[in-house]
Amino acid sequence: MKLIRHRLFFFIVTISMSLNSHKALAEVLPNRLPALNAAYSGKLNYIDYGSGKPVSIPLEIQFLTSKNGKNLIVDRVYTDPGFQVFSLSVMRYEKKSKAWIDENFESNGKSTSTYNILEFSVSGNNHWKVVRNIVQQDDKRDALLTITDTFVDDEFRSETRVDYLDTDENENFRRNWIELKVQP
Repeated sequence: MKLIRHRLFFFIVTISMSLNSHKALAEVLPNRLPALNAAYSGKLNYIDYGSGKPVSIPLEIQFLTSKNGKNLIVDRVYTDPGFQVFSLSVMRYEKKSKAWIDENFESNGKSTSTYNILEFSVSGNNHWKVVRNIVQQDDKRDALLTITDTFVDDEFRSETRVDYLDTDENENFRRNWIELKVQP
């Protein structure tokens, strides 16, 4: 129990530090997202919960920036062994609260996730990076998930790292990662 309290204390301190850094972050957040209208294809890679082994599946994503520049529309299609998944997300950041909101629509309904923005850097339409985190379940355990999304020229990469809150260890392991290129 002492280890769990230590981990929760570590988590609270980390969140507090990120909240204190939001003043500096607010100064670099753009008023609108960079214009983006491109289709990407490549691989979604993840560590399988059952076997613990990496799995790689085809993934296609289309990114569209809304007309007002406040929303990023993300349309995903991937084929997991045995079935095809269609997912549509509307993502936006709220400059005032420094949060990244992800409304996801799949066949099983709608879910909304609110992420803390740790970093948001933009240098032109073809170079930007968002680092965000959230506490949610991973493998039926409470975890801190940190997601890093980067657009560089014709490539999009994303990585999700997991750190479980019920241990004193800093697992920080890579749960999934995406490597995509713009479709010609």
